[in-house]
Amino acid sequence: MNIFRSMVIGFLIFLSMSFAVFLPLGYVQYRKGQELFSAVDRSARERAENILIALIRVAQEDQTPQGMVTLSSTMGYLVEKTRTAAQFMSIEEVLFVDRENRIQAHSDFIKVARDSSGTFDTSLNDETLTLTQLSPVGNARPEEKVAARGYRLALVKEIYPDLLTEKYLIGAVVRTSDDNYARGTVQMRFVIRGLAPMAYRFVGQVLVVSAVALALVVLSSIILTVLTFVLMPRRRRESNYMQPATLEGNPPETGDEEDADELEDRDDQDDFEVAEVQEKPHRPLTPTILDAIPLQASRR
Repeated sequence: MNIFRSMVIGFLIFLSMSFAVFLPLGYVQYRKGQELFSAVDRSARERAENILIALIRVAQEDQTPQGMVTLSSTMGYLVEKTRTAAQFMSIEEVLFVDRENRIQAHSDFIKVARDSSGTFDTSLNDETLTLTQLSPVGNARPEEKVAARGYRLALVKEIYPDLLTEKYLIGAVVRTSDDNYARGTVQMRFVIRGLAPMAYRFVGQVLVVSAVALALVVLSSIILTVLTFVLMPRRRRESNYMQPATLEGNPPETGDEEDADELEDRDDQDDFEVAEVQEKPHRPLTPTILDAIPLQASRR
């Protein structure tokens, strides 16, 4: 019975401490991961927007065929630089499309010479043409998420479904500098690199912290359970000591025996005093002849 009671109390202590530890710890880890992946995603999109603004200025300067060749060379240089540089964002493809959905410049110049129609998002071209000169860059469209390789990435994708986008498509309108006429759009596909290793490291850190917290909770629960059952018997003995016996036939406790001995001593003393009083002779009240002798002697 005592073993079962100790198991129940130990489980309750473990459960309460688990809630007290893992709820705030889980919230802190969730916020940490959200800030981490949000910062990477935001930084990559801001860099892509800055590159698009620079390409818009190059396209506005010279819109002749020779200018398109220069724009294609600039696009190819940016793609090659971002691929070889140790950065978290790399450009996969960038092109300039006119209002008739024809490719005028491309990071791979061979695609312009071979097929002017190319493969691009025509809906993005139509949508981007409506942008103004004050805000020429549109919102990035997510195209591809990180592939779930292993349980760690699958877990992170379930927790942060909107923050593990690996590939984006973004567009910006190119307008003439004199009459603000929209000539076409610049479309760019970029990839956020290093999301998978970052997610692996993050999940690994969370697992290590959770394992340490679990070990501390288990150890604390065992210590509290042992202390509880070491102190409980002493409290029961103290309460029994202070409680008088109420049933007949129960052996008196140590305090009751001392009280009974004291009462018996008092009773014996009273009996002795009564016996002393009874054995003492009483003087008769009526005068005798012996009482008169001293009186006669005194008169002589």
